[in-house]
Amino acid sequence: MYRDKDFRLQQQCKYKNRARRYLSWAWHRDADERLIGMRYRTRKQCSCWGCSNQQRMENKRREIAAVEEMWEELQDVCKSLGLAT
Repeated sequence: MYRDKDFRLQQQCKYKNRARRYLSWAWHRDADERLIGMRYRTRKQCSCWGCSNQQRMENKRREIAAVEEMWEELQDVCKSLGLAT
């Protein structure tokens, strides 16, 4: 698909209008162009769990799995030594 300058400008206008609508709804006033540009360029404003940052969520799942595996190994060692857990 060939994307020329008109297509890019159309997309830019679409995203800026979307950012304008978001900011006017959030603060009930007209937002300045700097805030519109920040919202337009960064689709995810933060990397919290609520924004569903997939990479961060996957890293957390791996971390939890590693801790669970380590805990199971520790329980096996304690059982083999005769220690109660």
